[in-house]
Amino acid sequence: MPHTILPDLAWSFSGDTPESIAEWEEALSAYGEDVGMPVDLESLWLVLPVRALDVQYTYWVVGNNNEWQPKSKVVSVRASRLLSCSEILFEVHRASHAELEDQDHRFFEGLELLDEVFEKDVPAYKLLLGS
Repeated sequence: MPHTILPDLAWSFSGDTPESIAEWEEALSAYGEDVGMPVDLESLWLVLPVRALDVQYTYWVVGNNNEWQPKSKVVSVRASRLLSCSEILFEVHRASHAELEDQDHRFFEGLELLDEVFEKDVPAYKLLLGS
């Protein structure tokens, strides 16, 4: 498994959630053009040797004492066939959009392989976010 996935892809989790993978890829391309970072389609369409992958992300909420508290969630991406990087990120966006759309750190900076896993034999990645 690659150590990082799509580290040069520009995307904001504040964007709407497209209905289909085709609309998703159109949105990625349009966003990349808007910010001067065109999408590398070869990297986006790279098929990884997995049918299952977990992605952990962290977002912040105000706790009981009006202090910001980190919360982490894991998106479990599962398919009956091998997954492309685009399909993985599409599923992550769909699952995390509600928590990430208003966060300061909502800009995609890649996926980084974790040493630990959440499920045996299923690779796990951390969603890297910037502001």
